[in-house]
Parts: sequence; C-alpha cells; structure tokens
Amino acid sequence: MVATASSKSSPLTQGHAHKTGPIGARSLPSTGGVLIIGGPDGAGKSTLAAEVISEVLAEVPVMHIRFPRLLPRRNRERARARRLGEGATPDLFGPRVYPRPYPWGASMWKALYLFIDFMLGWRMRVGPFVKSGGWVVFERGWWDHAVDPRRYRLRSGRPFVVLGRLIPRADLILILEADPATIHARKPQLTTEELARQMAVWHRILPRSQRRVFLDAALPVPVLIQQVEAHVSDLNSRRPE
Repeated sequence: MVATASSKSSPLTQGHAHKTGPIGARSLPSTGGVLIIGGPDGAGKSTLAAEVISEVLAEVPVMHIRFPRLLPRRNRERARARRLGEGATPDLFGPRVYPRPYPWGASMWKALYLFIDFMLGWRMRVGPFVKSGGWVVFERGWWDHAVDPRRYRLRSGRPFVVLGRLIPRADLILILEADPATIHARKPQLTTEELARQMAVWHRILPRSQRRVFLDAALPVPVLIQQVEAHVSDLNSRRPE
C-alpha cells in the first residue's frame, strides 16, 4: 500500500509510505534514519531509490525527496519552458545543455538561501519524521550541488562543501559509480570526462564523519539491493542502545 502526502504532489516533493514487504522487518534498525543516494546522471539513482524503498524499507514509512524544502522556490518547470521555448521538451538522452550561471553574488546568495532552507526543512520535516520511526531517502540531496554546481546555475560548488560541514549527517550515503563509458552508454547526457570528474568529486568532498558506501553501478540491481540491505542492517550495530 502506498500513501502519498498529497494527491496533487510528486512523491519527490512530499514523500510516500510503504507498509508491506519481506525484507525490512528483519534488517532495519528499530528507529528511523536518513539515506542519500548520489552519483552522476545515468548511474541509476532513481532505479536504486525505487528498489530500496520497495524492498529494503518496505515495512516502514518512507519520505522520498530531493530536498527538505520549506522556503518558496521559483517554478522550475515554468523556467525550463521559457528556456527551451513553449511546447518544447528536454532531451533526456541528448548532450546536457547547462543554463547560464548566476553572477557570483547571486550564486553565493543562492547557496545561503538553500542552506537556510535545508536546515529549516530538516528541523520541521526530516527530524520529526525520523524521530517517529520513518526513513527519509534523499535522491541527489545537498551534496549534488557541490558535485554538479552548473546544473543549479551556480558558479562553484565550494560554498556547499563549506556549508555541508554544518548540516546534519545522514545515516548513510550511497554513491553509485562505474566506468564513465558504461554510464555514458546508458544516458549520454554528460561526457565521459564530466562523468569521471563528478565521481572523483564524490570521493573527496564528504566530511570524514559522514558514513558513505561506493556502489558499482554496473552490477545488477538485485545485487546492489543485497549490498544496500547489508549496509542498512549494519547501522543497527553502530547505534547506541
């Protein structure tokens, strides 16, 4: 059974809960938690997120989001339509065309705005949900801004690395990576050079205290799910009684 917080909202903005399934009861810690799924375009983030929710977290409430936002945002779909032209749709398999970045001052203000928004969203949405026993699955999340700043019209990802030291830690970050040629063959939006750059950035930007696991995106999804289940189950032994 799937229950959405709003019938008019995307699951990635409001979250959804799953109540039945064979794996969660025997492997999950007794309290809620936060998972982040990261990696470059084409690595399989959405597929892995869907399988983690339906298999590993099947017996607990789940909030599936990209950002725990509370503050107002501009309408991204409307902005995309203006950029592409009325009636046009983005080419999901063509080369990525990055939008023009903001000026440096506006880019810095956006980083600060998103930091405030993230902290408010964590306090008002994520924290209470986890405390009640739910699990939050971030797809992309905070660190994606630091890895791929041009996607968000930012001049640099450095502010997100610095501010990222101040945000609450996730229980586990799952980062998908593979040979750039393999990912490019799946979804050729990014060059192999850009894919390699992003995967290298993932290895160096996370705080030392942040638990993370790098997963081979070339493996079959069932194998990845087995690995994720083992890591999530291991969280139980690392938590205080």
